[in-house]
Amino acid sequence: MAKQEKNIKQKKDMEQEKNMEQEKNMEQKKDMEKEKLMKQEKAMKRKKVSKEKKIMSFPHMGNYHVAIEFLIRHVLENYQVLTPPPTTKKTLELGTKYSPEFVCVPFKYNLGNYLEALEQGANVLVQSGGGCRFGYYGEIQE
Repeated sequence: MAKQEKNIKQKKDMEQEKNMEQEKNMEQKKDMEKEKLMKQEKAMKRKKVSKEKKIMSFPHMGNYHVAIEFLIRHVLENYQVLTPPPTTKKTLELGTKYSPEFVCVPFKYNLGNYLEALEQGANVLVQSGGGCRFGYYGEIQE
């Protein structure tokens, strides 16, 4: 009798382990499907942007925006340039709202500028290759 109970318990344990493994596999498949859908969505957005009129903007950095705007207008003729809005308190508030607390203030200004440019209709954002000590400038481009 005790042997039968032990065998029954072992079978139940094995079934539970099997069920848990199946659930884990299903979760992994769902995660993989979500990731695949996200990649497809990004690709569709890229195609959409490439078909639309390209409106380019960049961060407002002192008076450098004048030279950058001139360069883009004369080198990339198929792009419309959206002059970045001047940096204001609103710019910093937007950047602060959507960035980590510990990141540098210039990053917050740039992020705020990007968000304001997107609100005004930009669909292409330009970022230089400068390095933030936390490496977030590359992440913001995605």
